[in-house]
Amino acid sequence: MTNPRLALAAFLRMRPFLWPLALLLLFGAVKTEPVRAQVARMTLDELTTVSTTVVHATATESRAVWSADGQRIYTEITLRVEDTLKGQGLETRVVTIPGGQIGDVRYEVSDMPSIEEGEELLAFLWRHPSGRLLVAGGTQGKLEIERLGAAPEVSGPLGLLGTPQAGRLAAGASDFSADAQSPAFRLPLDELKTRIRTFNR
Repeated sequence: MTNPRLALAAFLRMRPFLWPLALLLLFGAVKTEPVRAQVARMTLDELTTVSTTVVHATATESRAVWSADGQRIYTEITLRVEDTLKGQGLETRVVTIPGGQIGDVRYEVSDMPSIEEGEELLAFLWRHPSGRLLVAGGTQGKLEIERLGAAPEVSGPLGLLGTPQAGRLAAGASDFSADAQSPAFRLPLDELKTRIRTFNR
């Protein structure tokens, strides 16, 4: 069981834009209504900084579970790690995403990413005081990888690159954020991984 004093101390050490998500996980909300996480926008460098782990991975398993008090539903995603860009190199990671469905009960949390089995992605992760591994920055912390051409590409909201002129626009793509629409970038996977590794040195 988590020590309340230790959990509070860890909470106060967090950056302010992580507080809403931490409060959501610590105290929960009514499961019959959608919950709004209000995640702040971040750049790629900020996401890399706040993350304890950044991985290129493929989702292999997904399961929804009740919280210990039966008031919330979480979805636990097992990731098979292809490459670790930051943090300890492990073959698998289990990521918790607030929200999910068990039977006819659905618990929704806005600005949280959805990860499907078989999906390939870049994931920015951080360790919550409860011990759960979460996606940093809500939807911003999950970048989709597509293999449509000769080399895999990554797409995501243009704001991650830190300047509206950076990157190459993906035609018709929209911001991953639930409350705004903006252009998106598409870059070669290796190029983006090099940028993350270079910043993390």
